[in-house]
Amino acid sequence: MFINTQIFKKLVKEAFNQGAMNLSRVGKDYIIHGNYWAISAKAEQFPNKEKAAVVELAGDMPAEGESFLLSKEEKQIIIGPAPWTKYLNDEPEEFLYITQTIVQEKSNSGIISRILQNDNMQITTVNEMFISMLNKNKKENETQIEGPYVVRGCDFGVFFRTNLCTLMAAVRNWSEDANLMKIKKMLEMVELPREW
Repeated sequence: MFINTQIFKKLVKEAFNQGAMNLSRVGKDYIIHGNYWAISAKAEQFPNKEKAAVVELAGDMPAEGESFLLSKEEKQIIIGPAPWTKYLNDEPEEFLYITQTIVQEKSNSGIISRILQNDNMQITTVNEMFISMLNKNKKENETQIEGPYVVRGCDFGVFFRTNLCTLMAAVRNWSEDANLMKIKKMLEMVELPREW
């Protein structure tokens, strides 16, 4: 799986501690998500290290059709994953480029955002953690990483996928910060150097 195990563990634990860890089995896929990210992975190919991180918090993996909302206090049975996870299976509408540009958001606890850009120089921002999470050492039977990309109807996330796994990362919202919006406007005037 193309996702860095250490960052995956951090995300799962954070979601669990916030009472926002959602764990489901839909068809042949596990869907795991927190408040600002989601992962869909083929259950039979889900790596043992990632599975162990989930089981440590959840007790076990869900059976077909089961969904849980997990927190320190309880394990609630719920009716499936959040509705927005439906976008995990959608086809790309537009591909973006990962640029070499990062911005530290002073107004948001110092979060470091990576700038993504499309062919029209419009930018989208995501937490740098999600770019760091991409592990290019894929499994033997795994395809190359596609992404980042956006899908029709989903303006709150960007996606990365292989044949075994899809990651959705929430975009950073800069609209309420005048300084960040000035930076965004300036960055959209140039084609930024691309990372890959």
